[in-house]
Amino acid sequence: MTSIHWRQFFLDKGTGDLSATRLVLFIWATGVLVVWAVVSIVAKDIQTIPESVITVLGLALGGKAVQRFGEIRRTP
Repeated sequence: MTSIHWRQFFLDKGTGDLSATRLVLFIWATGVLVVWAVVSIVAKDIQTIPESVITVLGLALGGKAVQRFGEIRRTP
């Protein structure tokens, strides 16, 4: 089994630089999961995640996809 170091996870594969978009996506998704879990545990019932939160998560995922296409450089 291969273990991935946390810094390697956030590195952009093309340049080796840190990917801010990947970091934002990770923080947002982790925050949503933690808050949802805590609220569900306190309420002792599975809670729904608001559509607005899912929309922001979708925008972050879509932004990462668009960013990746923008980073691809064409070689002459």
